[in-house]
Order: sequence, then structure tokens, then C-alpha cells
Amino acid sequence: MLTTQKTDAEKREEKRDELITQTASALNHLAVTMTAKNKAFWAVDSEQLVSDMNADVVRYEALLSFNSSLGLAVNATLDELADSRYTKRVPLEIGNPEITFENGLFFYTETP
Repeated sequence: MLTTQKTDAEKREEKRDELITQTASALNHLAVTMTAKNKAFWAVDSEQLVSDMNADVVRYEALLSFNSSLGLAVNATLDELADSRYTKRVPLEIGNPEITFENGLFFYTETP
């Protein structure tokens, strides 16, 4: 079997493709991890969670904002890659619709 040597340009292109694949894989893993942590965060008893969040509103507001910004960036990058191997996306909404943020406080309103 006769093999041909790759040109320098082909080698560079192959290396770029490899780096893109590694980055996409890492972002997909981050999306999986953030999804699991998001689910665990919102699985805590709602009344207790709201109490904890209101005890340090600035911290939790910053945490939710940071996670949202990071999630948007991860999702946008994975969407741009448009590779069917990397389908996981970070949830961007509050994980419990019964918890809202209004006038600087978190509220829990149980739905009947």
C-alpha cells in the first residue's frame, strides 16, 4: 500500500481540527457538569433554598448571573460548532419556577 506524506498545510489543518474537537469535547463535558450541578442546586427543599439565598442575596445573585453568562457562552460555542457529537446544553433558566427574584429578594410561591 502506497501512502503519501502530508503537506505542512495538511498537518496544520489536522492539528487545528484536533484542537477544535478537544475544545468541543471539553465544553460538552462542562455543559454536562453544569447541568448536573444545576439540578442538584435546585433539588434542595425550596423553602430552605430561598432562606439560604436571602441570607446572602448578593452572593446568590452573582452566582446565578455568572452561571447564566457562562452557560450562554458554552451554548453559543457548541451551537456554532454544530457538531452532532456535542448536543448537551447548559440550562439557562431558574431550575425551580416556584422561586422568583423580585425587588432584591428571592421568593418561593408554591403552586397548588
